Amino acid sequence: MSPRFLLAISLIALLGCPPSEGPDEPPDPPRPEAPPLEAEGDPVVEQRVDRSVGSACPERVTCLEPWRTFANAVSPGRPRLVTGTVESRLAFAAEQPFPGPMEPAEIRFEAIEGSGVRRSLDDLDSRPLAVVVRDEAVQGGLTHQALRFEDDWTGPFDAVLIRPSGDGPVRAVIGYPDRGEGLEEFLVARHGDSLVAAGFAVLVIRPRADGADATEDLASRLAIEAGASVVSGRALEVLLARKYLRWRTDIEGPVALVGHGAGGPVVNLAARLEPRIAALVTDRTARYLELTDDGRVLGEAAPGLAPWATLLNDFSTSPVPTLVTPPGLPDGDAVVSFIRDAG
Repeated sequence: MSPRFLLAISLIALLGCPPSEGPDEPPDPPRPEAPPLEAEGDPVVEQRVDRSVGSACPERVTCLEPWRTFANAVSPGRPRLVTGTVESRLAFAAEQPFPGPMEPAEIRFEAIEGSGVRRSLDDLDSRPLAVVVRDEAVQGGLTHQALRFEDDWTGPFDAVLIRPSGDGPVRAVIGYPDRGEGLEEFLVARHGDSLVAAGFAVLVIRPRADGADATEDLASRLAIEAGASVVSGRALEVLLARKYLRWRTDIEGPVALVGHGAGGPVVNLAARLEPRIAALVTDRTARYLELTDDGRVLGEAAPGLAPWATLLNDFSTSPVPTLVTPPGLPDGDAVVSFIRDAG
């Protein structure tokens, strides 16, 4: 019996409407056919240089307002924070049986439906994306740009792009760090600098509300109440960064994704939502039920994705070449070689 059918039965019971009686259990509803991967359109990006624009989130750990924007975009006007509903949704998702083997296109379909961001993906290319270059410097043969992304779904978020200076187009990597990890840690400890030295441009996204604290708990509850999750919002940030890099004339080829720690499930989901990725490097998966020891809801928690976690974490079914590393991405040479060879 599919998780979607069990959810329907649960909702009937909650509403007090018993199912019609009959001698046989009703059959599972037919699974909707997974839609084909459509051709991509020209990305619509509006970029400007403005050094007077500040950071999207000066205090990233306490940055909550963009998650209100995300929740409202997912489900405009929907009531927020009904007591107990997040816990009940997570508990229900945890009880769902393994859905059985699926084809990659079917897994992608469930990832899109479970993420809650289908409408955002439908117009991702055509929806205007504003990118502000907040600062730019050239040093040691590298160009550093501080970027602020502004999107109606995600709200504003920050990123840094480092690329070899020069006119020739280069391949690119998008990095998503662990909780509390900054740009320097990602570049040094997670081998972003080695990727740049190998000739790649590296764009590192700065997470928001990632302190495993009351703010991340509230952001997660807002997103789940709206029918999505923080991890799906973060995956959307990755896809917006990919859109931006596709737009740039100094970037060529499909991008690669690298995620460390809490950033691992983010890039894993992004690669399921959009499989036209050169390579995926990750050191963590998620059950999509994650809580802290004291019951705070983490950004990885996603009731819509939890029933499919086993399938989403089975990288043998992914169309994206994937390298799963030990925690911390310890072997930089392996990371660089894998991405270089996968392109």
